[in-house]
Amino acid sequence: MNVNQALSSILRDGVDIHRCAAAQALGAIGNTASVDILIEALLDEDEDVRTDAAEALLVINDAKAAPKLLENLIGDPCFEVKIAAVQALSKMQFQEVVPWLKRLLVRHDEEINWDEEEFYQDGWDSWVDLQVEAIKSLAALSVEEAVPDIMAAIDDDEGQDLTEMAFESLGRLGDAGIGALIHYLNDPESRRRRRAVFILAGLPDEKAQKAVQVAVMDSAKEVRISVIKALAKNKSGEETMAMFFRDPDVEVRALAVAAAGVGATEQLVGLLDDPSPEVQAITIKKLKEFSEVLSQEGMAERLADKLQNGEPAVSAQAAEALALGFGVQSQDLLITVLQDPEIIEETRLGALRGLSKIVDFASLEAMAAILGDDTRQLRLEALSQMAKIAASEQECADAAENFLIAAFNGELVEIPEGGPEQEMPEVIHDMAELEQPVDAEELTSDSDPGENSLEALGPESKEDYPTSTWAAIMGEQGPQDGRVAELGNIKENRVRLTQSDMELLALSARTPKKGRVNLSREIPAYSDVPQFAARVMGDIASEKTASALAAQIESKNEQLRSAALDSLARIGKKMGRLPKDAVQGLIRVVANADRDNRLLAVRALGNSDATECAGFLQNRLVDGDSFVKTEAIQALSRLGAEIDSLDELLESQERSVRLAAAEAHANVNNRDSVDKLLDFAFANEGYHRRDAGRFLRKVNVEAANDRLVAVLQDEERRREWPVAIEALAEINMNMT
Repeated sequence: MNVNQALSSILRDGVDIHRCAAAQALGAIGNTASVDILIEALLDEDEDVRTDAAEALLVINDAKAAPKLLENLIGDPCFEVKIAAVQALSKMQFQEVVPWLKRLLVRHDEEINWDEEEFYQDGWDSWVDLQVEAIKSLAALSVEEAVPDIMAAIDDDEGQDLTEMAFESLGRLGDAGIGALIHYLNDPESRRRRRAVFILAGLPDEKAQKAVQVAVMDSAKEVRISVIKALAKNKSGEETMAMFFRDPDVEVRALAVAAAGVGATEQLVGLLDDPSPEVQAITIKKLKEFSEVLSQEGMAERLADKLQNGEPAVSAQAAEALALGFGVQSQDLLITVLQDPEIIEETRLGALRGLSKIVDFASLEAMAAILGDDTRQLRLEALSQMAKIAASEQECADAAENFLIAAFNGELVEIPEGGPEQEMPEVIHDMAELEQPVDAEELTSDSDPGENSLEALGPESKEDYPTSTWAAIMGEQGPQDGRVAELGNIKENRVRLTQSDMELLALSARTPKKGRVNLSREIPAYSDVPQFAARVMGDIASEKTASALAAQIESKNEQLRSAALDSLARIGKKMGRLPKDAVQGLIRVVANADRDNRLLAVRALGNSDATECAGFLQNRLVDGDSFVKTEAIQALSRLGAEIDSLDELLESQERSVRLAAAEAHANVNNRDSVDKLLDFAFANEGYHRRDAGRFLRKVNVEAANDRLVAVLQDEERRREWPVAIEALAEINMNMT
C-alpha cells in the first residue's frame, strides 16, 4: 500500500481526528490521485473534516472537484467550508459559481444554507467574510458585469468598509472597473479618493492615467501622496510625477523627488535651490544616482557651497555627491571638513561617506585619523567603511585591512594617562574586602546552623521592622542599610557581587539631581575602537585578519574577546577554513573560557575545517550547557566527523541538542539513519514529527514512507497515527 492509499483509507474510515490529519496531509502532498477521496470527504459528518478536504482541493486545484465544491458552497452550513469552496472555485475558474457570488455580495440569500445559530453562539456573522471573498473571486473570474453589484456593496451605509480590498478588485475588472474607480475620484471622502487613485495610477489604461493627472491637483495632501506612491511602485508616469515638483507642500515635493526617474534630471537640478532644506537634501541624494549630471559645469561650485553653507542634512548629501562627481578633486575639502571638530556631526559623517567613495591611501589615512575623535558615530562609521573596502576587491583593500588590524590592536588611538585604570564609581563596599576569597570551610554543612538564622539577628521591635518590600531591600537609610547591605557581606551570605552589581548599587546610593537624564554614557575611543573593529573584521575573508583576531581571543577584555570570537566564526564560514594559530587559540578558549565564549569558540572550530580537533570537540558533548553541546554537535557534523554518542544525544532532555543530533544523523545518512530518525519522530509524544520528516526527506524517502505506512496499518499503534500522518505529509510535501 502506498502513501496515498494509506491516507485515503484513514480519511474514509478513521476517527475524526485522524480523518482531519489525513485530509491535511493529502492536501500537503498535492497528488491528484487523492481528489476522489477528498470529494467524498466533502460530505463528511464532521465540519472540520469537510473544511480540511475543501482546503486540500484548493491546493490540488483539480477542476473535477468544482461541481461538488459548488454544492458545498450552497448547501453546507459551515462558513469555513464555504470560504474554502469559494477560493477553490475561483482558482479553478469555474464560471458556474458567478451567480452565487453575486448573491453573496448583498445579503444572506435564502437559497443558500446558513448556520442560523452561529451569530447567537459566536457573536459574529460569517457572511461578512464571505462577502469579501466573493468580491475577490469575481475579480479573479473577470466578471465585469458584477461591477454595479460591487459598487452597491461599497456604498452600503450599513455595511462594512470594503474600499481598500474592493478597489483593488475593481482595478482588475476592465473598463467597467476603471470607470467605477474614476467615479470614486469625485467622492467627498478623501479616504476613498486616495484609495481609488492609488489603484488607477498603477494601471496602464489611458483613461486611468488621464484621471490620475486630474488628481494631481486634489485638495487633500494624502490623495496627492497616494499618486506618488503608486507611480513609484509601478515605475511609471514620469510626466505626472514631475508635476509634483511644483506642489506647495514640502512633504509632497520631497516624496516626488525621491521617486523621480532619469527623465527628470534637468528639473531636479533646478530644485537644488528649493526653499526647503529637506527637498534640497533629497534632491542631492537623488542626483547621486546620475553621475553624468553631477559632473556638469558649475555643479562642483554649487555642491561645495551647499557643503559649507547648507543645513546639516543638505551639507552631508553634498559631501557624498562631490566625491561621486569629482573624485580626488574634492578629497582635500572633504578631509578638511571631516577633521574639523567645530563642524556639526551630520556634515562630517557625510564627508566621511564621501571619502569612502574615493578609495585611496589618503582617504584611508583620514579615516584612521578620525578614530580618536570624541564623536562616537564618526569612529564607528569610519571603521565600518574601512571594513567594506577591506572586504572588497579594490586596490586599497590590503591597506584598509592593515588599518583595521592596527585599530583592533589599539595602535591607532592613544590611551590617555590612567585610561584603562579609570577612577571607579563610588561603591558601597571596600573592593579589597569583596575580592577576598571565600573560605571553603565556611561553605560546609558543619557550620553552626544558627549562625545566619533569624534568631541570631536578635529580637526586632515593630518600629524597626520594614514597612514595605522596598524598605526591606534598601533599608530605611538607603543601600547602606537593609538587605542590600547584608548581601555585601560575602562570608555571611555566600554572594559575590560583580563589578556591574557594585556600579548599580553605587548609582542607587546617589541622590538624583534635577536635569535631563543621560540615556547613554560616554565611551572613550580607546575602549570602543578595538571592540568595534573586532566586530567588522568578521566581514573580511582573510587569513591575516583571522590570525590577528586569534591573538586577542584570550584577552582580559571580555567584550573584545567575544567580538573577536564571533568574527572568527564568521570568517571561518566565509573561507571554509581557519589558520592553524587560530585553531590552537580556539581550542584553549574552549577548554578554559566561560559559557558564552566557549559557545563562540566551538562554532568557530566547526567552520575551521580542522578535522584534527574533532576528538577535542567530542569532549564538549558532555558540557553542562545545552547550547555548547548543540554547537559542538553541529561543528562535528560540519567537519564530517563521526559522533560517538549520537544515539544518546537523540534522547537528550534539551530540545536543541535533540534537533542537532537528528540533523547530524541525517547528514551521516547510513543504514541506521532512517530507523533512528523514525524513533526520533515518535519520541516525546511525537513532538519532533515535523522536524524528523524534514530530515527523512534528505535521507531515504521510500524507506521512510514504507515504515510509516506500516505504522498506519498497525491497529495497536493507533495512538501514534497522527504522528505518522504528519510525518508523511512533511516527507512527501509538494513532491508531486
